[in-house]
Amino acid sequence: MLGQNDTEMENSQLMHEVLPDETSEGSQERKLARYAAAKSRQGQVSDFILRQNEKKSNPSLMKVNESLQECGSFLVFRHYFTLDVYKLVSGVTCKKHLLCALCAIRRAAKCIAVYSEKISQVRAEEKVELEELMVTFTIKNGEDLRERFDHLLSAMGKILQKRRDSLKSKPSTSTEMKHISGAVYSYEVTYSEDNGFHPHCHMIALVPLGAFEYTRLEVKGKSVLVPLKLWKGIVEDWKAITGDSFIIDVRKIESVEMPLPGEGIQGTRLQALIEVFKYALKMNRIDKDHETDSQENVRIQVEAYQILRGRRMIGSFGSLWGVKVPENLN
Repeated sequence: MLGQNDTEMENSQLMHEVLPDETSEGSQERKLARYAAAKSRQGQVSDFILRQNEKKSNPSLMKVNESLQECGSFLVFRHYFTLDVYKLVSGVTCKKHLLCALCAIRRAAKCIAVYSEKISQVRAEEKVELEELMVTFTIKNGEDLRERFDHLLSAMGKILQKRRDSLKSKPSTSTEMKHISGAVYSYEVTYSEDNGFHPHCHMIALVPLGAFEYTRLEVKGKSVLVPLKLWKGIVEDWKAITGDSFIIDVRKIESVEMPLPGEGIQGTRLQALIEVFKYALKMNRIDKDHETDSQENVRIQVEAYQILRGRRMIGSFGSLWGVKVPENLN
C-alpha cells in the first residue's frame, strides 16, 4: 500500500503540475522526468497486453494498445522566456486515463484547473457566502469490482435523488444533503492484496456559510473541522441506502496560507481538488521492490480497465453542474 508520505509526495507533484504560472528553477526538468516515469509505466501496461493477447484474442484491447503505444511519442513545449514558463502546446495523447499514466496526469490537471475556476466564480456570484467541504463516500471492499462499483454508483444515485426530492416545493423526504448548493465528485478505485477492490467517491461540496457548526477532531492523524450534524445525517442516509456501509468523511476545507508559487488558486482548495481528481484508477503497489508484484498490479489494472471503461467517473450537480473539461490534453 502507498504510505502517507508517498501520497503527500504524489499530491505535491501534481500540485506543481496544475499551477499555471509555476516558475521555480528546474520545474520543467522535474515535469519531464515525471512524464518519462509515466511513459515507462505505460510501457509496462502495453507489454502486458501484448503478452496476454499473442493470438490477438481481444481485438478491442489490441486497438486500445496501439493508441497506448503512440501516446506521448512526442510532446512539444513552448518556452515563454519573458515569464520563464514552459507550456505543452502539442503532442500525441491516447486519452485512456484508466490505463495511461501520462493521460491520467494531464486529465487531472485539466479537471483541477477548470473546476477551481468554476468554484471561484460561483462563490463570487452567489447571493449568500459559501464555504467548501470535502466529503468522501466509501463502501465495503470486495473481490468483485463490477459488483462493488455498481453498488457504489447505485448508492450515489439514490442519495443524490434524495437530495433532489428534499428540495421540491412539496418535499417527500428530508436530508442534510439539501444544504449542499453544488458539488463536483469523482470515483476512484484502489486495490490491495489483503482487502481487494475499494471503490469510493471524493466530493467537494459548497454550503452556505454558517449552515453548520464545526467541531475540531483528529481524523487519521490530522486535526480537521467536522460539521457533525451534516456528517451524522449523511452517515444515517448512507447506511440506510447501502445496507452495509457507514464510513463517511466530512471535513471543512480550511483557508490557510500556503507557500504555493501559483496565484489566484487557494492552496487548501487545490489540495482537495487534487484528492478528487488525481486518479480514477489507482492501483496501490504491494511491494515496490519486487517486479512480480509490479506485474500483478498491471494485470489488475488492465482487468479493471475492461470493467470500468465507458463508465462516467466524474459528476457534478447544483451550482457546479455543467462544467466542460477540455478534451485536448495539451
